Amino acid sequence: MAAARRASLQERTMRRMTRYHHLGCCFLLVALWLAASTAASSLTLTCDGRPLADITMEALKQLPSHSRDVALIDSPVTLHVTGVKLADLLAHYGLEKNKLVALRLVAGDGFSVILDERMLRRRTVILAWSIDNQPLPAKSRPVRVVVPGERAMFWVRNLQALHVRCTLTTHRFRTIAFLDGAGAYMPTSPYKHYGDTMKAIAVGTLFPDLADATGSLATIVTRDGVTKREKPEILRQGVITLEGKHAPAFMSSNLPKGMQVKHIHWLAYTGTVYVSLFASGTAPPPANITGQELCSLLRMPLPQRVEVHTAEGVHTLAGGFAISRFLPATDGLCLEYAGGRIPKVRRLVLPAAAEPLEAGAAAVRK
Repeated sequence: MAAARRASLQERTMRRMTRYHHLGCCFLLVALWLAASTAASSLTLTCDGRPLADITMEALKQLPSHSRDVALIDSPVTLHVTGVKLADLLAHYGLEKNKLVALRLVAGDGFSVILDERMLRRRTVILAWSIDNQPLPAKSRPVRVVVPGERAMFWVRNLQALHVRCTLTTHRFRTIAFLDGAGAYMPTSPYKHYGDTMKAIAVGTLFPDLADATGSLATIVTRDGVTKREKPEILRQGVITLEGKHAPAFMSSNLPKGMQVKHIHWLAYTGTVYVSLFASGTAPPPANITGQELCSLLRMPLPQRVEVHTAEGVHTLAGGFAISRFLPATDGLCLEYAGGRIPKVRRLVLPAAAEPLEAGAAAVRK
């Protein structure tokens, strides 16, 4: 009898322990869900790499709300959005939108895009938490960026971070290569786009380091000043078209239309940049580009010395690069300098540390 009583007591104890265990698991799951929900409903704000704030939705909604009707570009659809103006959010943390150099928007899946200085000045950017008087769907929360008058690629869903740049970045490229005339000497393949077939170069051909890369983002800048940051795994899926009205353009049959980039001015990954100087784009191309203008375009200092790699060999240009001129040609560019011309230019290789160039005479050594 005593043994039966002990067995019954043990059974009741085990049932209670199991019930408490299940209850504890439920509390743990709820806590994890609340933590994830809290993390997903806040925005990280940085300025020049310095953390400024983690902004909760409660804090965001304490700022003056803004509602307006906005139209999607190239679409008759009009949306009624409610949220906070980017300018009001930045002002709350002591930043003035019209004095920023750039703003990088980062989504929860890692997608990022840059609003440049021109766009920040021209557009009323809204961080929307409601569209057409309805809360955002779960995949778009906590807020969706709305940029009236701009393409869908800038309407970032599931915004997680805003990285503000207040000071102008100076690039230190080691290699400057050219898309102008590249189809004459680089391997190309036909690419079909809406019934048109055009000559294209695989992005992996331009940047062999992309094959196994997962870290550094590539930068794409268009002729109208739009800057886009792209992950290596996305970039290596695509091609750069060399023909057609949108060339050069980043395209891929595996990517949605909104991720394609038209009228590329320059494309950079790690220390290499490819530049398109004379594509017609949306305006007539210039007759020539000086070395000074090239460095200004790429936001880099003038180098003391430049190795000019051509189809025939390597030349070293010491001094005078600022006033040298690049001219268009069918088989690559032609570089005109004080001592003559260098035809069939393929790329420039710069010293490891490029410093501002002092005035001096030009000299070329072969």
